[in-house]
Amino acid sequence: MAKARSVQSGKIWQNRRTREVLWTLLKLQKVENGVLVITGTKQKMEGEIGVFHGIFLTGATINGSNEKGYPAMKRLLEVEEGTFNYYDYGANALGDL
Repeated sequence: MAKARSVQSGKIWQNRRTREVLWTLLKLQKVENGVLVITGTKQKMEGEIGVFHGIFLTGATINGSNEKGYPAMKRLLEVEEGTFNYYDYGANALGDL
């Protein structure tokens, strides 16, 4: 993938679940192609979700597994404890995401 710059990062925990993280990303609609990287500490997994203009979730994958698409996105969005990083890839394509 092309170079990216980190736009937002933080922790996922009881008072800031992935739902709140996604609401934060809605404010960043100027990011054309973004990737939300979620790392779960309890579930011991890491994955990526493609985000177009801060509104559309375009795909997902879980690293180290064959899980992709909606099942991967669902698992990542259910993470209750961990970290997230949101990267701006500008106009560069995101491949499978």
